[in-house]
Amino acid sequence: MTTSISPKAMPAELWYPIIEMLPSVDQKTCLSVSEMFHDIALTYVFSHVSISLGLWRPFEHIDDEEVFTDDEKADLIRRADASYEVLRHIMRTPDFARKVKRVSVRAFSCAGVEMQLAIRFLADALEAIPELRGFFWHGSSPRMPLEVFKVLANSSHTTLRELGMPQELPEGAISLLSPIHDLTSLTVLDQDADEPSLIRDVLEANANTLRALRLAGETWDQCLPMPSFASLAELDIVGIQGHEELGELFAHCTHLRALSLVFTYAEDVLIPVLRAQPKALPDLDSFKIWSVDYSGDDLAVLARFLQKKKRLRRMDVMVRVDARWLAADTALLITPILEIMPKLRELQVVGLSVRVASLQKEHIQDLEVYLPDNLTALLIWVNISSSSVPADEWIELFNSRRSLRYLHLVPDFYDALKLKAAVLNNPPPNLELFGYGAQIRPIGRDPTTGAVVVRPRWPYPKVYFRTADDYGNDDWEWLLRYHGNDEDEHFMDNADAIR
Repeated sequence: MTTSISPKAMPAELWYPIIEMLPSVDQKTCLSVSEMFHDIALTYVFSHVSISLGLWRPFEHIDDEEVFTDDEKADLIRRADASYEVLRHIMRTPDFARKVKRVSVRAFSCAGVEMQLAIRFLADALEAIPELRGFFWHGSSPRMPLEVFKVLANSSHTTLRELGMPQELPEGAISLLSPIHDLTSLTVLDQDADEPSLIRDVLEANANTLRALRLAGETWDQCLPMPSFASLAELDIVGIQGHEELGELFAHCTHLRALSLVFTYAEDVLIPVLRAQPKALPDLDSFKIWSVDYSGDDLAVLARFLQKKKRLRRMDVMVRVDARWLAADTALLITPILEIMPKLRELQVVGLSVRVASLQKEHIQDLEVYLPDNLTALLIWVNISSSSVPADEWIELFNSRRSLRYLHLVPDFYDALKLKAAVLNNPPPNLELFGYGAQIRPIGRDPTTGAVVVRPRWPYPKVYFRTADDYGNDDWEWLLRYHGNDEDEHFMDNADAIR
């Protein structure tokens, strides 16, 4: 016998933590269940609001004429209306404004389109939010304007804890951040940002509270010597160009738990540092590197560094190799990294590059032997000339990892793997999300029969801007972070604006 309990039988205070832990889609459902659930869910559904400026389009589809289809026009109007409605509600309803804690802007306006009215609405709304804790600007069209910087500095400097800025900043922007002193997370990815001394002043002012920092490689180099960060746990250096002094991070960021290094050019400044300090950063639980022209010897040095990190739970190693060496080698370049995985008992989230001239069955056997049994998320970039491995060999590999919930494959331009249909027809038993290039699809199960249900793929703006909120999982966002950017030529090849 089962006994149903009316929601009203429990005090509202008990429902708050329950609804807070629900997935965002279920929180939104609670808005229409009852008045009490509506009021509770409102706190969480709108604690983080997302504003769209313009319409996302693949770069190759953008031209001076900006001719839109009827569907694109309708989508543009819908997104603009939704954003304006939220901004108006914030300005007109103080109770609602108090619920908003974080604001994200997705900026993809069209070339030549005037966005000043939208910027004015945004600035006025930000000024009306009394407890803004996080602000994030994604995209560069339009650039994050000085008007927004001024509002954040004047109205939110005592409450702001997280600030994410885009890759292009207007002149004078950094100098406006001087009143902000208690940031826990900061992103500055503009390689040509204001005077390095100004950025260093911001870092110095927040050195005691910063836990997460994302900097452009050029900025990192120009801000040296870095302040001694008391609490820094996560560091991303993006766009490393080969002349940066990375040894400084071992001296000034000794308590790091997560490190991401994204290289732009072939010259590497990391391997000599790792060779000299293989025992550095003992507390790492997350490590990501995207680099080029690594040899097997280089990867052996990296492997020796990583195998000592017994807490390592997330590892993403993406290396490119010159085609001349690729054609001459029959082994997977990533083999030294694979071989240390059994020693990393906590490892659950893995990204790796499979690069070899001709993919053979023994390469899949290597993956079978070395990939962790308790893998929960896996990203594989593939660069091969040919493959003699049938799809069912891959499927057997994926399905043997019964804890795997997110699988993402990025094929080469010609898609020599042709695995998308095979995975969708026979996904791993607990898979929840499957990515293939720029296409990401949720995977469900029929509650009655248990049959696989392939849900509609994510719209491409969501794929392009993807955040932890989009994924509903911090590990999954971390795994695909910095992948599929503008320089990854084939990642967004088949993207369109609406779907």
